[in-house]
Amino acid sequence: MPKLFLCLPIAVCIAGLAFSSKVAAVEGLDACKIMQKADLETAFAPRKFDNGTLAQTVKGSGKLAAVSDCTYTSQGGSIKELLSVSLSVRRAPTDAAGMKPEQARLGAAAFNAPVNNVSGLGEGAYWINIGSAKSPSLQLNVFVGQREWRLFSTAGRIDIEKGVANLTQIAKATMARQ
Repeated sequence: MPKLFLCLPIAVCIAGLAFSSKVAAVEGLDACKIMQKADLETAFAPRKFDNGTLAQTVKGSGKLAAVSDCTYTSQGGSIKELLSVSLSVRRAPTDAAGMKPEQARLGAAAFNAPVNNVSGLGEGAYWINIGSAKSPSLQLNVFVGQREWRLFSTAGRIDIEKGVANLTQIAKATMARQ
C-alpha cells in the first residue's frame, strides 16, 4: 500500500536544523508516543490507521532543538481513500530558543496561504492549507509552553473544515503527553 509522507514545514528547516539519518526517539522526544493511533481513529472514525512511522529525528543539544516526526497512514483500497496524518515536534533546549508563534507565522507566509487562528489550544495556535480546496494539505500549529512547537498535518481528500476540527481534536488529546 502506498504511503504519503508530509515534509516538515519550511519554518522548521529555516530554524537551522540539520537532520540525522538515524531514526529513533531521542531525549524522550517521540512524536509517535505523543500522537497515538487511537487519537487518529477516534478523530477520523471510521478510518483505520497503521501503527505509525517514526521518521526524521534530530537529537537535541544545549544549542540545538530536538525534533521528532511521526506519520500515520489510513487504510484504503485506493490512493483516493488514503489519508496521511503527521506530527512534527520541535523541542528547544531553552525558553529563548523556542519557536515563537510570530516566527512560525512568518514561515507560513512563504506558502501564501491565509493564517487562521484556532482557539482552545493555547496562545498563538493557527492552521493553514498549503494544498487546494480539492486536495487540502492542512497544518495545525500548536505551541506548548515556551519550548515546544507541535505541527499536526494531514493530506488527502478531506473536507477542510472537518479536517481542521479533526486535527484540533487530536491536538487536544495530546496536550498532556510529553
